[in-house]
Amino acid sequence: MGSIHASDSASPGTASHNSNANGSTESPESQQQRVNSLSSGIQDLDMNHLHLLHHFCVSTFETMHHDPLIRTLWRTTVIHIGYANAYVMHGILSISALHLAHLHPEQKLSYWAQATQHHHLGLSIATSKMLYVSQENCSALYIFSILTFMFALASPRKGADDFVLVGEAGLSEWLVLLRGSAHIANFASDGLLSGPVAPIFVNGRRRNDERISRSENQCAETDRLMELYDLISRSTMAVEAKEACCTAVTELRRAYAAFYTPTSSRTPFKRPEPGDVFFWVFQVPKEFLVLLAARSQESLCVMAFFAVIVHPLENVYWWLEGLSGHLMAKAYALLDDEHREWIAWPLEVIGWDTIENLGKTPWQDTMVDNDAFGLGS
Repeated sequence: MGSIHASDSASPGTASHNSNANGSTESPESQQQRVNSLSSGIQDLDMNHLHLLHHFCVSTFETMHHDPLIRTLWRTTVIHIGYANAYVMHGILSISALHLAHLHPEQKLSYWAQATQHHHLGLSIATSKMLYVSQENCSALYIFSILTFMFALASPRKGADDFVLVGEAGLSEWLVLLRGSAHIANFASDGLLSGPVAPIFVNGRRRNDERISRSENQCAETDRLMELYDLISRSTMAVEAKEACCTAVTELRRAYAAFYTPTSSRTPFKRPEPGDVFFWVFQVPKEFLVLLAARSQESLCVMAFFAVIVHPLENVYWWLEGLSGHLMAKAYALLDDEHREWIAWPLEVIGWDTIENLGKTPWQDTMVDNDAFGLGS
């Protein structure tokens, strides 16, 4: 599987008896030569690419967002961006392949291989461009960052200890990628708002205004979260670390208030979106992420409470399936006995009977690694 292209069909051979405006008749030999030439051109097309693109345009795009306008943007505008930017097209095909693996588990190894290949090809092109975000390339880079974020969440785990929270190398890829998307949005906001993906940002700002207006609402779920705030406040953490964790809880409370409290008929929150939940990652201070990478007990507890609002989305968005279980499993495994008591409510909400079941998803039925795809490490 190489770069995305379709070779031009070879020009048909010229025949002395070709049927034309002058009424001459094409000889059988010339007809066969023309058919062979056209067949050669078709063989140059990568049918796997076409299959993945077709699936994205008829099925996967519907899973990207619940708003019909945004879904149409993914099916049309984003595809056109992909035509002009190969790394975006690779990202599109990668997500399409993962979606097909989700729908057809009997063929998952083949689709996982295609997804991983396209992901690596897209990254190899986009990485250098990320260093030079401009008004001209910001829309393509932002779309690619979203697709890469989705890939990080939806792709199969490489091993039993490969959870989506923190690993041996520190923060998980999806946390870093999500913060990277925010960097692009902040750096090139004018270009994004005036560019082809502007509807995504108009929708996001509208929902953010609603989040702010409801940020002080109170409900049983926000009360539970404030109990965690009190526990952290009374802890023996260093002052700076305590402030970072408390700030993360305060920002998470805003997400809880918007997620759980009643909506008016005019609000856009009748159906939660991933952005309503993952917006929190944009808001937490960098110091909190440092604590999370260091596996601070208090920061892991905050992530367990974050898993609570991820959980309901898993039944709507296939690429989030199993995320709350992975988050909870990793947090629980890293917590000591005292702090495990702090996350009793999140464990109850997510509803796992035993810790051994946490994080078990269809992706883990077959452990894979890069070597299985012929990619090496």
